[in-house]
Amino acid sequence: MDRRNFVRNVAVGTAATAATAASAQTDNLPTIKWRVQNSYPKSLGEIYQIQEAVVSAVGKMTAGKFSCQFFQANEIVPVPGMINAVGSGTIEAAYSASLFYVGINKAFAFGTGIPFGLNARLQYAWLRWGGGAEILDKELYSQYGVVHIPSSNTGCQMGGWFRKEIRNLADLKGLKMRVAGMGGELLTELGVVAQLIPPSDIYTALEKGTIDAAEFAIPVGDEKTNLQRVTKYYYTQGFWDYSNQLCFFVNREQWQKLPEGYREAFLASAGRYNADGLAYGDAFNMPALQRIMASGIQVKAMPQDVLKKGYEVAMDMYATESNKNPIFKKIYEHHMKFRDEAYRWYSLNETPMDVFVGNAIARSRGKS
Repeated sequence: MDRRNFVRNVAVGTAATAATAASAQTDNLPTIKWRVQNSYPKSLGEIYQIQEAVVSAVGKMTAGKFSCQFFQANEIVPVPGMINAVGSGTIEAAYSASLFYVGINKAFAFGTGIPFGLNARLQYAWLRWGGGAEILDKELYSQYGVVHIPSSNTGCQMGGWFRKEIRNLADLKGLKMRVAGMGGELLTELGVVAQLIPPSDIYTALEKGTIDAAEFAIPVGDEKTNLQRVTKYYYTQGFWDYSNQLCFFVNREQWQKLPEGYREAFLASAGRYNADGLAYGDAFNMPALQRIMASGIQVKAMPQDVLKKGYEVAMDMYATESNKNPIFKKIYEHHMKFRDEAYRWYSLNETPMDVFVGNAIARSRGKS
């Protein structure tokens, strides 16, 4: 598949889904221009271009009456201050990950996903149909003057790039690692020295040995960072990013002022990317991983004792935070009730089929 054509076609396909925002209905509507800042740099290549195409599609669906100018990370405001910039009206919207703002309130993690919580598919199910969007809006986002619109998910992220091999839990002790959100707090409990470093500085930090490891994203995105040049190992099963649901934060007052057709155009565009973003990763992760391996990187699974201890620590963390943060507690209980019910279904049908097919493929490969 030609990925450049894929990027170009996202906007075209999005526009086709928005009959409610047909250009014929915009003649008497106002001209509105928004500034939308991304949390990520243009160096991500096609992934950034898809995001840019999504906001561009809003203009196409409204015959140019409602346009969104897209800016890369830090062009207008620093990424850590983006949610406050949106809430105050400094910028109208931002494309980001809710977990970047756990320093304000740890409950922000739920908009992206929590360690050992929901996978990508279930995270969106919780937000879209499970009451997740409603409880987040009522208890959290409305307090900061923003509207939260889910748009794209990377799926379970990789465990990251390491300069040395991680054979067991003991190898994490004292390891200096770039990691964001609640994952940093969790890994700290496992002995890691967690550091929050902007994506643009990760390569240099690893090259100079300022840090020993860094988590980032998925192979199709990680490949663009060139971290394979300054590390030896690439680990699977990034349990602290089981789901990485990204979103648009929109200024609440500006959102309410928009004509209905403009809101529908924005929602249609964001919704289309929520499907296309995950599909993009599923389509291109393995080819990217094969190229990474060809460069000499060793791909390894996260050790089981790390996963088991990580789960125990995560559950303790949630209990502790719930005891002191009523907003976190209310959202957490809602989130985990949905998780437990959803995985009952998965364990009956989805997961056994995935395991069977995966094992069948492995057996066939062994015979060839």
